[in-house]
Amino acid sequence: MRSSQPVQPASGSARRVGHSYRRGAVALMAFAFTLLGCAGTETTPTFPPPTGRVAVGAALEPFAGERLRAYAKTSGVPAFDLEVWSMADAIRAAEDGQIDVLVSGNSPPDGWFATPLGFEGIAIALNPGVDIRDLNVQQLRDIFSGLIQSWDELDGPALPIQLVIPPQGDDLRMAFERLVLTTGMVSKTAIVAPSPSATVSLLGELPGSIGLLPISYVPEGTHLVRVEGQSVSASSVNGGRYPLRFEVIATAPDEPPTVIRDWLVWIQAQDGS
Repeated sequence: MRSSQPVQPASGSARRVGHSYRRGAVALMAFAFTLLGCAGTETTPTFPPPTGRVAVGAALEPFAGERLRAYAKTSGVPAFDLEVWSMADAIRAAEDGQIDVLVSGNSPPDGWFATPLGFEGIAIALNPGVDIRDLNVQQLRDIFSGLIQSWDELDGPALPIQLVIPPQGDDLRMAFERLVLTTGMVSKTAIVAPSPSATVSLLGELPGSIGLLPISYVPEGTHLVRVEGQSVSASSVNGGRYPLRFEVIATAPDEPPTVIRDWLVWIQAQDGS
């Protein structure tokens, strides 16, 4: 990793012309603000094509998307696209010059530029019918490795445990394996959910289910458990009290273009990096 220091502000201001986040959301949001300020005027916005591309995995799309939407409110619609990729494909695309920056929770290839963006927490979520409020890391290790297979082994309901896990190579899964499973493997009985929204759907449908969610994507009413006595929250994650957290970085073969650097600097300024 070539650099773990915050990027320095680029000269000049961020470009205020646009793109669309996932080809629509940020541009529509910016248009909505324009309409609020120009009531009674019919305007058709036009945005130049994006001049940069940022890749992010499904697990960190909420983290990056939340920060992109906030940035757009203060700096205008950014001149780059945020796209969901598998990280293996994104690394190859970056090496070929197709992608400018990756937002990732994993160490970059040797020699790549890298700079920190903050921390993401791994929330442990349960089906509403599982009346468990606290778990420790050892219990999570035993649950996800398949050693504990029923909730009544943990003084819960007499229900078999159904694991819901992100796919291999996903940032959230890889961080969970590092922090909890260490040298172990996820049980082969686990159901793979391709995205946080899919995880939420499966947890609502499957009795006895337990899964992983990024703290940036926890819908209201989700049944979360404390880990080692700590509730997952932005303050407990950023303060280092919550044990299941990992650093998010921006990385690329070379330093990113100015329009993307300005966004990265803005993110770092928000959380004090």
